Amino acid sequence: MVLSFIDKERIIWKNIIERSPWLAGFYERLVRSVKESLRKILGKAPLSFEEMTTILTEIEAVLNLRPLSYVYEENEEPRPLTPMHFLNFGQNQPTYPATRVCGDPRKCFYKIISFKKKEIPTVTPKTTVA
Repeated sequence: MVLSFIDKERIIWKNIIERSPWLAGFYERLVRSVKESLRKILGKAPLSFEEMTTILTEIEAVLNLRPLSYVYEENEEPRPLTPMHFLNFGQNQPTYPATRVCGDPRKCFYKIISFKKKEIPTVTPKTTVA
């Protein structure tokens, strides 16, 4: 039954793992981080949809505050650059889905442009010790 449906709809499976094994590891690590956080917070407690949404939003905020690299400026301590900077136009504070949308598209556009000019050129690549 399933195979006939797949043939009828001409569904083609494209597995990420076959194409590039290292790429799947990237999302798998993110999924693992979310699952670990859920296990630590919830255990086996049952939740309503609203409670689950709230907890997932909090986990998202925490994971997006992890540093990717550091920004170095003259005479200042290095500041961490996190995914939250890219999501919130340079502010390193979590915002929730309802507040992520800019009211005025022009203000939103200018925030993105100024963030790109100010922050991104100052990112120092991570160095690895061999």
